[in-house]
Amino acid sequence: SLDSRLSNINYRGGVSVEELALEYNSADTGDNSKLFDVICVLEVIEHATNPEQLLAAASSLLKKPVPADNNHPDDGGVLFVSTINRTPKSYALAILGAEYVVGLLPVGTHDWSKFMTPAEVETILKNVDGFDGGGLTTCEPVQGMIPRLDIFSQTMQWGLNPHDTDVNWIGSYSHNSGKKIVGVQAATPKN
Repeated sequence: SLDSRLSNINYRGGVSVEELALEYNSADTGDNSKLFDVICVLEVIEHATNPEQLLAAASSLLKKPVPADNNHPDDGGVLFVSTINRTPKSYALAILGAEYVVGLLPVGTHDWSKFMTPAEVETILKNVDGFDGGGLTTCEPVQGMIPRLDIFSQTMQWGLNPHDTDVNWIGSYSHNSGKKIVGVQAATPKN
């Protein structure tokens, strides 16, 4: 049943990813099963004091690939990262629109200089000291996260679009360069 699977989830609250990485890495037993299958760093990088340190800590907690000839093969974990791209469009929508015009967020929530491009995040993750001395690589192409307002129900839904990463985007990264994420598909924009 689903409930029995939930007992295997290791949830930790009230601790930074850097503190968790320090705890796990100082007690490193080489046991890959103690590391995480999935780590989500979603909509936080643009608020982090040191995004490089945050991403390095998260990647150090990710399961490493274990060869198929091992007794317990594993193709490693996946790190999901989403943030706001540093583009003129993101400034117009995420700061001017959301903070000043609509008032969706308090003024000063975002600092445009802290927004990161997909290429900047990819460079940081490629250079983290990871599995076999190499960092993480992209699993799937980065996708834009696009809001769609349904004016009849007055609800907003988010979809993925590979052609528009100008504002919000999400990427998946792993130690295994051939890893594919099963079941993730981009939404087809409606005209």
